[in-house]
Amino acid sequence: MIPGDFGGLQAVLAAEQGNNGPLAARLLDPAVRLTMWEREHLAAVIKPTRRGPRKRNEIGERSRSLEVARTVIRLSNGYKRGYVEGALKEAAEKHECDVSTVKKHIAVAKRFLGGEWWKNNCRLARKGKGHKLL
Repeated sequence: MIPGDFGGLQAVLAAEQGNNGPLAARLLDPAVRLTMWEREHLAAVIKPTRRGPRKRNEIGERSRSLEVARTVIRLSNGYKRGYVEGALKEAAEKHECDVSTVKKHIAVAKRFLGGEWWKNNCRLARKGKGHKLL
């Protein structure tokens, strides 16, 4: 254990460099009072993370967005120029929404999995494998 008034600071500095021994020793010793440095370090390390499943509505919205985007990709033959406007209108009619809503669903789908989902499905549709869209 590190003695002195700055023992907590030295323990935190050691913990930030990967040596958690001094900080653990200070935490387990009931005679030692924790310093603000130690408290701040522990709060940063043990901050609560989001746990549990996503909200049901959030999952449903994403799957609806992917379904609408999949329809647009199929109808536009891989989101090719010249086919997009007609595909947007047909998808809006099929899914009973506005064209602007279809565009919002497409924006969500383009962000899904860092854009990989969108790229892969457009590529499959251009190859004529629209039935294999994910």
